[in-house]
Amino acid sequence: MSSNSFEEALNAVEEYYRQLMQGDLTPEQEAEIRVMLLSLFSTLKAHASRMEDTQSFINKLEDVRENVIAWNALGPWFREVKPLVDGVFSLITLGKELLLSAMPPPVVKGDEVDALRDELREVKDTVKTLIQALEASKKAIIQSIEETPEPPEPSPEMTNAQAKDIDALQNDETKTEGLQPMPPPQFETDEVEEPTEDSFMELVSLEARKYAIEKAIANLETEFYEGRLPRDEFEKSMAKQRRELAQILNRISALREELEVSSS
Repeated sequence: MSSNSFEEALNAVEEYYRQLMQGDLTPEQEAEIRVMLLSLFSTLKAHASRMEDTQSFINKLEDVRENVIAWNALGPWFREVKPLVDGVFSLITLGKELLLSAMPPPVVKGDEVDALRDELREVKDTVKTLIQALEASKKAIIQSIEETPEPPEPSPEMTNAQAKDIDALQNDETKTEGLQPMPPPQFETDEVEEPTEDSFMELVSLEARKYAIEKAIANLETEFYEGRLPRDEFEKSMAKQRRELAQILNRISALREELEVSSS
């Protein structure tokens, strides 16, 4: 079976269908297309008879052929005859599904399988390392909080010297009333801010999402090549998954740079 010849004939039927539905043809042009469609139907049937599981397509083809033969192209327009419009459209749809099911499944080579396994192993190691770093960061934060001494509580009794100091401070505040306080000095520093716990958590989450999206992309390709997913739905889903994967990869790269700078 020459799938290319079948596909070419089906594409020609689709193109004639588009011209007939646009409504900018003359009756004579529609009559010429009618003859071309009948010829293409014969070509499609000849190729479909040598393919597997094509009986439903051949039955639809015969029904559409009879309607086209009965149609007077010099009478009503093609787009005005509902059985013709629906029949040819259904025939094109069945033909595309037949082509899709006839495509061989993708062959995955051994080295590609090994590469995927290595990549999966690397992702698991990265996630494990990030989790360990996160646990170490948590322990350091908890230890720092526990070791911080609490400020001593003021004594309930006040000495005479402390009372005099308070009176002196109150007198100074009265004298300097209306003056603006000096802002605290600001010092420039080259120290790099340590990554927070949220950074580790975000990186762990992004690595997991990256692996899930890559697996979803592989499943979409398998479903498409096995004929279980229409082309338009496949292309739309793939575009969405690739956009999200690109955003995740950019964010992962930025977070890793931050971690490298902070650890240097």
